[in-house]
Amino acid sequence: MTFPPLRNLVTALFVMLALAAGLAVLDARPAAAHDALARAVPAADETVTTELSSVTLTFSETPLAEFANAIALNVTDPTGASVTTGAPVAEGTTLSVPVEVSEAGLHTVTWQSVSSDGHTISGTYTFTYAGPVAAAAPTTPAPAASTPAASPSATAEPTAPDPTQTAAGPASTNSIPLIIGVTTFAALMLIPLIVVRLLRARRRKKAEMAAPETGGTEE
Repeated sequence: MTFPPLRNLVTALFVMLALAAGLAVLDARPAAAHDALARAVPAADETVTTELSSVTLTFSETPLAEFANAIALNVTDPTGASVTTGAPVAEGTTLSVPVEVSEAGLHTVTWQSVSSDGHTISGTYTFTYAGPVAAAAPTTPAPAASTPAASPSATAEPTAPDPTQTAAGPASTNSIPLIIGVTTFAALMLIPLIVVRLLRARRRKKAEMAAPETGGTEE
């Protein structure tokens, strides 16, 4: 009976062991692999030109719901301020969060989830927003300090005198001496007339009284 050389047996044994080890590694890799981010909307490095109301991530497996406290999704604008307007919502393999973008430019998405094997997975990526932005809330102006109302007498300008009144005043004042002068002159002119009339009346009376006496003597 002839036996194969020992060297051939050893070689064949090593080949079989190598094949078995390779198969074991291949079988173990899928079991040990964690879940991964399969899709993102918006995607990494994407430029968004339309209105954006939410960010949605899709994973290769459904995140473990019992570890909801470890699931997070946040979006920040170029200034570092968060633009999320609510808590992330998990539905099946998707995780989404509502956003309200108020700044154009580079935005950062930061996420964390729990893989189906119980391990925490996380990541971050950026996208550029060039769509319409939400209008900023108007600021209420501070009430202006009230100023006391000015008194009408303090603010009213002096009223200019009426030209007609101004002209009438001196005219009426200047006419008084004129009236007095005219009256005095008229009185002075009347005095001689009165005296003359009185004298004439007296002479006439004397003449009338003397006339009867003369007539009686002649008889």
